[in-house]
Order: sequence, then structure tokens, then C-alpha cells
Amino acid sequence: MTTISTVISQTLKDEPDLTKVDNILTKLFLIFPHYCFGRGLFDLSTTYQTNIISLRYIPGYVPKSPLQFDIVGRNIMCLSIEGFVFFIFAICVQYRVFISDRICVRTSKNLISSNEDENVAAERQRIYADHNNINGDVLRIIDLLKLLKKICIGVKQGECFGLLGINGSGKSTTFKMLTGEISMTNGNAFVNNYSVIKQLDDVHQNLGYCPQFDALDSLLTAREHLYFYARLHGIKRKNISSEPTTGMDARAKRFLWNCILTLTRKDHKSIVITSHSMEECETLCNRLVIMVTGEFKCLGSVQHLKAKFGHGYSIIVRSDINCDTKNIINYIKERIVEVNVKEEHTKMIHFRVSINVPLYELFSVLEKAREELRNIIEDYTVT
Repeated sequence: MTTISTVISQTLKDEPDLTKVDNILTKLFLIFPHYCFGRGLFDLSTTYQTNIISLRYIPGYVPKSPLQFDIVGRNIMCLSIEGFVFFIFAICVQYRVFISDRICVRTSKNLISSNEDENVAAERQRIYADHNNINGDVLRIIDLLKLLKKICIGVKQGECFGLLGINGSGKSTTFKMLTGEISMTNGNAFVNNYSVIKQLDDVHQNLGYCPQFDALDSLLTAREHLYFYARLHGIKRKNISSEPTTGMDARAKRFLWNCILTLTRKDHKSIVITSHSMEECETLCNRLVIMVTGEFKCLGSVQHLKAKFGHGYSIIVRSDINCDTKNIINYIKERIVEVNVKEEHTKMIHFRVSINVPLYELFSVLEKAREELRNIIEDYTVT
């Protein structure tokens, strides 16, 4: 639009007012790189055609150089200046020169839930009191805020920490802030004492991230993926994985679980995972937190949370991806009275059963269901 407007105004030279407007616009628009480039190409082409026609029909015509300052020269000069300025600006944005290193302070009470779990509150106070990270947490999250509610957590060396919650609870948002993909509204996070806000490059050198989607390139082999990411970011001591076993069969899932356990117990790597599965967190995690709408509702080991909040049994039924899960839900509900559907995802249905239901009855119904619905039920677990 900028180039077209100046070209149109120049074709109407009989209007004095438009001539004045054109003189102003041709100088004002030089601050826009796309105008300098587009108008420069237009003037270059126009000058070239004018020279060709004039040399043929006007005797003694002296061709004009398109690089004269008032033709294309000023466009080239402005493009050079703008290229340098925007390059410096991009470097400053990359290294977050304009972002202050916000050191979090105690939050006002109205931003923290009045009925905050005692273990969540104790972890918050531990983080607040340990300004210099004397406890040696390799990952520290301090009052993180962006659709989250001032969450605080510290992950120690060799610990597997789990974020458990349904879709939309804030798990992926937390990971995106830790990797610098999105900015924080308030708070800070530290990886090996490197600030995510001010030292993102150093954070990337100490952090590995396995996203839930779009992590693989179809043109690379498994070995090439490992080599590429290792060369790109270095060998990681901390890893965060967003639902790492999504879409895996039981054998592949067990293999990955063994790999994660080896990393934490033998190699002393720190791993943070998100999951919908309590079974997965129970197998892998030293501690876990349950997130609801961006807030930590409870924190502790699996055994601690079960003892404190556990009521009844949990059933997870894995089904064929192409089946209608309503058939499974209706079958279970017709045969078990005190049962509710807690979650339903692709290939997974999570039931909660009352403690009053005998275990023998529970397993009897599930075994019959697997036999009668063998075309749609792959397996199930009871915890």
C-alpha cells in the first residue's frame, strides 16, 4: 500500500496539494523496509525503461544512473541502516536485553488460595526462604504467573517430578514458560541457577524438552534425531517431558518407563513429566503435584497423596482408537453400581469406583468385559 499510494500521487502532478503530500510520504515511508525495497525496484525498473526509450528517440540524451540518491540511492541507504538496526534489535530480543530480571518477592495473600494445601504452602515457604538455593534444587519455579496462580516448586538432583492434571490445567503452559516459548506475566524460574528470563541460552544448554506433539522430523532417523538434538543443545542434566507415553502401546510404554527410571536412579538426572495417568506417576515419580486450573491442589509422594486423599479404586481401561467408548462405559456402569467416569481421552477411560465394591466383583466384571468386548478393550489396570 505504501508504494502504490506514492506512485498514484506522483501520477497526479497537476494537483499542488497532492504534490506536497507525495513529497512528505516518499520521505516518511522510508522508515519501512518493505517500502524501500518495493519502491526501489519500481524506480529501478522505471529509470531503466526511460533510459532505453530516450536513447533510441532523443539525440544526445545522457542516461541517468538509477543509483542516484534521489532515485534508488536513498532507498539503498535506508535499507542498509534499517537492516543494521533491526539486526541489533533482534539480537537484543534474543538475549532479552530489554527484559528486567524480575526477582520474585512474596505475593499478596489475595493471589494465593485461602484453602491452599498445607504441603503446597510448605513448599512455597521453603522456596521463599532459600534465596541462594542452599538446598541445591536444579529446577526452581518461583511464583510463576500466566494463567497459573503463583506456583512454587523446587526439583532436586536425581528426582522425577510429576505434574498430574486434566487438559487445560496448566501443565503445558508451565513447560512452555520453562523453555522460553512463551513469556511469564510474573515470577521467574531457574535451571541450575540460570534464569529463564535473562539467561535462556544457558538454560537451553542444561535442559532437554520432549513435547507431546511435533517433536520428530520425518526425514531423520532415530539416531540422527538424537545426534542432532545433542549437538544443538548439549547433553542435558534436566529433562522435561510432556505426556511422553501418549499413543504408545503397553510394551513401548514399559520400555520408556525403564529408560526414565535409569536416568533418575543411575545417572542422577532430574526429570519433570506431565501425565493424565496416576499409574504412570506412581511408577516413575518421587513426588507429584495435582494441578487444577493453574493451581497446585496437593503435593507429595504418591503414597502420601493416596493416604491423604485416596477413596476407593481407580480403573483405567485402554480401548481401540477407532471404537465407540460409550459401549465400554455403559457396560461397566450397568454391572458396577457405585462407579463414575472421571476422565475420558483417546484410547483411555478413567473410572472411579467406591470402596464398598468388593475387589472380586470388580475383577469379575472387568474380565468379562475384556472377554465380551475383546475387539475394543486392549487392557485395563486397577489401583
